Parts: sequence; structure tokens; C-alpha cells
Amino acid sequence: MAAFIPDFLLAAALAGASPALPQDAAQPAPPREGARIQTDTDVLVTGTPQREREREIRNFVATLTPVPATGQISRFEDAFCPAVNSVTPAARIRILDRMRQVAAAIGMRVGDAGCRPNMLLMLTRDKQATIREIARRYPHAFGVDRGSRPRDVAA
Repeated sequence: MAAFIPDFLLAAALAGASPALPQDAAQPAPPREGARIQTDTDVLVTGTPQREREREIRNFVATLTPVPATGQISRFEDAFCPAVNSVTPAARIRILDRMRQVAAAIGMRVGDAGCRPNMLLMLTRDKQATIREIARRYPHAFGVDRGSRPRDVAA
């Protein structure tokens, strides 16, 4: 029995030891930000540095939003108050109600009935003639930029 215990301890010690496995010659360096990583499981992980992502967003927004020379993009700071012309009174009420519903649905503050209009929907049979007449009577209506031209709107 005495010989059994040392043999048992030797067997237990050998069972706990793991065989040496060959190591890769060199571990790859950690990838830099934005690098593509290909794994053995065919999963491709990509990333974009934050400064590049921010630049892409700025460029995207700039192409969609022309900014006047003042650098300020127009926005509603007051409550939205629409007006409609050139329609019957019944059509005007339906159109105004719908415009107010849409404005409220996107989170805009909407003015009470009878508020001073800050948005005008004009319906016309001849868009270009109407724009020319507005430009003649109210040249400031097409923006503060010297380069603003009614023909750009009429296209």
C-alpha cells in the first residue's frame, strides 16, 4: 500500500501537467484603428477612425444643406404658423390642419389659430411667372446672399 501512494501522486502530478504546444513564431501586432481584420472564421471586421467618420458626416450634410454666406442655416425658432393662399376656404382649412398635424408629429411647436404666419404655401398655375413677380416685388424673399437668384428656385 505504501508503494501505491507515491505512484498515485506521480500519476496525479503528470495528469495535471499539460504537454508543450508549439507557439506561433510571431504574434501579429494589434490592428491600428480603421484597419480591416480577417479571421479564420470568415468574419470581416472593419472600422473607421472617429475623425474620418466626423469628416464624412460633415461632407454629407454640406452637400444636402446649402448654407448662406452668413453661415447660419435657417430654422424655426418660433412656433410654426402656416398660411395658404389661392384655394377655397374649405380647402385652406384642410391644408392648414394637415400642415399643423405634420409639424406637431415631428416635434415642432405649432402656433395657435390666428397666429402671425411664418410659412406661406402658395399654389399657382405658372410657377416661373409667380417667382418672377415675387422677385420683382420682394427681392429679399430669396435669401440674404447676393448670389441668390429666383431662377434657381424656378427650375
